[in-house]
Amino acid sequence: MMGWYSQGGSNLWMLLMPVIWVVLVGFAVWVVVVLTRSTSTRGREDLETPDEILRRRLAAGELTNEEYVRTRDLLHTRP
Repeated sequence: MMGWYSQGGSNLWMLLMPVIWVVLVGFAVWVVVVLTRSTSTRGREDLETPDEILRRRLAAGELTNEEYVRTRDLLHTRP
């Protein structure tokens, strides 16, 4: 009677524990990949193009219309 309570359950856990560990390690690797991928692409999306910077500066009043046109023309002419 002393050992009967552990007869059936221990074999099931011996089979399930490696599966549980594989799932946990796989999940951890997936989380690391997702977090590193999102931070590397996030920086690229925030960059403004030169035209967007010029438009923003014109809208903020930092540039006059003449300065905007002259700078835009300088950006778009190929030397």
